[in-house]
Amino acid sequence: MVAAATRETDSNFIRRIDGWVLRALNDGRRSFDQLLRILPGVYPSTVLGALHRLVAAGQLEPTAVADMVGQAQQPLYSVQRRLHPPFLPIPHPLDSDWRFTQGTARRLLHTCLELSRAGESVALLGTPTLAHEAAESHFPRHVVFIDANRAVTSALEHHPALNCVIHEDVLAVDYTTVPICRAVLADPPWYLDDFRCFLWASAQLCIVGGHVLLCIPPLGTRPGIEQERPELLEWAQAVGLDLVRVEPAAVRYASPPFEQNALRAEGLHGVATDWRCGDLAVFFRRCSESVSPPGRAGLPDEWVEERVGHASIRLRKKPDDGFESPMLASIVAGDILPSVSRRDARRFLVDVWTSGNRVFTCRGTRILQQVISATRGGRSPVEAVEAYLGRKLDLRAAQEVSLAAEQIATLIAWEHNEQARTCNN
Repeated sequence: MVAAATRETDSNFIRRIDGWVLRALNDGRRSFDQLLRILPGVYPSTVLGALHRLVAAGQLEPTAVADMVGQAQQPLYSVQRRLHPPFLPIPHPLDSDWRFTQGTARRLLHTCLELSRAGESVALLGTPTLAHEAAESHFPRHVVFIDANRAVTSALEHHPALNCVIHEDVLAVDYTTVPICRAVLADPPWYLDDFRCFLWASAQLCIVGGHVLLCIPPLGTRPGIEQERPELLEWAQAVGLDLVRVEPAAVRYASPPFEQNALRAEGLHGVATDWRCGDLAVFFRRCSESVSPPGRAGLPDEWVEERVGHASIRLRKKPDDGFESPMLASIVAGDILPSVSRRDARRFLVDVWTSGNRVFTCRGTRILQQVISATRGGRSPVEAVEAYLGRKLDLRAAQEVSLAAEQIATLIAWEHNEQARTCNN
């Protein structure tokens, strides 16, 4: 019964997208970029699929969409503005980390400024670009920034313009020690459990009479968003927050490198880096409600991060069972996961995951960690693994370690070359 209901929801979602695309074309949209910007957050490959379906159904002439398909598939040669502040670490797909464009960051900060008064505090939850922009622009309010990503908080915690930087999951913060805020802006991962957690945290931070701004996914993001919104609003009411309004497409995101690679892996080379939008829900803090923090479904996966230069490699934690081969094995053609969705079943196969969305299986992630550490420090990978195990490696194991070191060196070179191209734009 559950599977059938899911298929029906997906089918309805696809029909709705086809209708949106057809209406947009009938209204005069003639480029793929125009389509992406008018649609409510529909993923580019889903839009491309809608165009093909409408042609196959005889609702569109093939010649009418040929140019659009070509635009989506041809690389963009125009120079685009740098969208990721070089001061911040490159986003990793496991962090569900999409960051605002600079224009959006400035508009959101201006809104927070209007909703607060001199001498009051503003809280920013899971918004690295907003914290960065606040610091660089000397935002005239006390700023509380909370983020669970250690690399992000480490980059920002010593900035003199930020008053309070907390590295912590929003459910684990001791809010009795944090300044109360007139305005709170939160950008959780776009899943219902995370929204509940961030709304609960926002309610702990926001003074009665203040406002909470919450970035939420547009209706075209994935199936079920429309059904999730009433649940989201019900939870907001429970923690003392009344919805004031929802502003469609009020925020725009800079497509992170992992998403750009995922799109290219699907053959979409011509997608603008600021295609993704979000809606903004504005809440009024009506009263102070004592509500227990929500839980999250399931146990989180455990990962270890290794950084080499600007490249981030996450390794799934596995039992320490002595020597297991550290060699990387492919999961998908081209080794780049052509998806950024948590619903993609291939995610559960991944043992090694890069910030560029390259994914692999690996039996010996603990051994691979020693290989990466040795590579970073210019040491012999074989000697590093032998020191870790406390014994000599046999010939086969030593060969596997050396081959894994070559794989890692190639992987890091790919990631660094991509990042250099991004930073030069």
